[in-house]
Amino acid sequence: MNKLHLTTQFKKDVKKAKRRGKDTTKLQEIIEKIATGTPRDPRHKPPFGRTMGTVMGVSCRA
Repeated sequence: MNKLHLTTQFKKDVKKAKRRGKDTTKLQEIIEKIATGTPRDPRHKPPFGRTMGTVMGVSCRA
């Protein structure tokens, strides 16, 4: 399992979404997939050219 680094802006966005009553289960599933390195759906993959960089405020570090 990779170590995840969450940016401050990402943390703020998640906190704001929770306050607004949004469901964060899908987001948690995607973050778990990033951490474990399992393949994701094409719609959840980073745009071209951003394969190992920060995606949605979440980056993997070895």
